[in-house]
Amino acid sequence: PRSNFKRMPDIEAFWNNDCITDVEITRAKIRQPHQAIQDYLKIFSEAVRADDFNWNIICFMADASNSEELNLVFDVFTKLQLGQNAEHFGRWYVQTVPIEQSDDVVGANVIELFAPTWWEHGEPTYFSNSVVIGKSTNPVISFRSLIPKTLYIDPIKKKADRPQKRADNPYLIALDTSNLPRAHERILDELDADFPIWNHVSGVMLFESRFWTGIDSKEWIVSLHPNPHADIALPPELMKFATRERIQIKFLISEKANA
Repeated sequence: PRSNFKRMPDIEAFWNNDCITDVEITRAKIRQPHQAIQDYLKIFSEAVRADDFNWNIICFMADASNSEELNLVFDVFTKLQLGQNAEHFGRWYVQTVPIEQSDDVVGANVIELFAPTWWEHGEPTYFSNSVVIGKSTNPVISFRSLIPKTLYIDPIKKKADRPQKRADNPYLIALDTSNLPRAHERILDELDADFPIWNHVSGVMLFESRFWTGIDSKEWIVSLHPNPHADIALPPELMKFATRERIQIKFLISEKANA
């Protein structure tokens, strides 16, 4: 990995034994691909006419951040007739649905009713619905995508590949998971796969803020994952919080209490 010694880490954490842990903080920008899908679907819906088709269209994608597949899927939309579907198994699935089932297309049971066999039930998703305005009917285009695990692990990989740390200090990467559904569970396999090649990374902490409890303390959800292959381990004071399960922690904010 390429170290950047011109910049200091985001946080220097001091412990009772005078050990300094270099901490880099990052977060996933998951809302950007979601917003991109919504914008793309809006443009597409405005470009087509209701007279072009008289049925609803529903689409499931494994990874809507793949722009090449996304363009292909929108192209497939225009070629299907009522009662037809198209699929790249494990990647995307498009189906036409009678106009009378518009409520089902946007309803709570849409996955149970229309999802392909390879769809990962129970996994976090994002979705967008768009209505094509017409004279007599208003077809609905419904779009769902699984949230790929790359969006979870990529921010950590960037910090691992360009570590801002001193040679003799433990190095902790902290990821704000506020916008990442089920991150504390979904990211475990990815960390286990990457830890052996990140011997310079002492561990990864996942955290998300919850709410204030009173006027001077805030509650956080935290999980700490030490790297068993690290050249420099996390300090013992921090290791006592090490757990693969997320835990609730309350921090006293003295500045807020004195304000």
